[in-house]
This record gives sequence, structure tokens and C-alpha cells, in this order.
Amino acid sequence: MSKAITLVYDPICPFAQRAWITLLERQVPFEKMKVDIYNKSEEFKKVYSKAYGRNPENVGMVPVLVYGDLTIAESDLIS
Repeated sequence: MSKAITLVYDPICPFAQRAWITLLERQVPFEKMKVDIYNKSEEFKKVYSKAYGRNPENVGMVPVLVYGDLTIAESDLIS
């Protein structure tokens, strides 16, 4: 069984849109987790806190890519 990729995004974020388009262009199957970056849920904060590339001075930015135990924040690392 393969691991699923999850893209954590807010549709208003152009950086999340870039990651989404990259996944589509490369035909990588992925699941989506929509978040509101202005009203961050505790679930999102927990995911972001584990992300490589996260900004330690921020409680959460998108996009975030989750693949098994690997969690990456920062669109340059994802795209």
C-alpha cells in the first residue's frame, strides 16, 4: 500500500496554488486539506508545527505537504 500525499492549502494563497498546479502537472495523485489561514484550526497548527521549512515565528502558513512522516512547509521546497 502506498502512502498518500496531502496538500494543506488555502485557495486564496498563490503559493499554495503553485504547489497544487505542480502536483497536477506532474500527475501526482494527492488529497487536499483546505484550511483558513486567517482562522487557523488547532489541527492545522499541529500539522504545521511538525513541518520542515516552517517559520518558527509563525503558527502556520500554507502550503504544507504531508507524505507519511514527512511534512514540508514552504512552497519553494514543495514545487
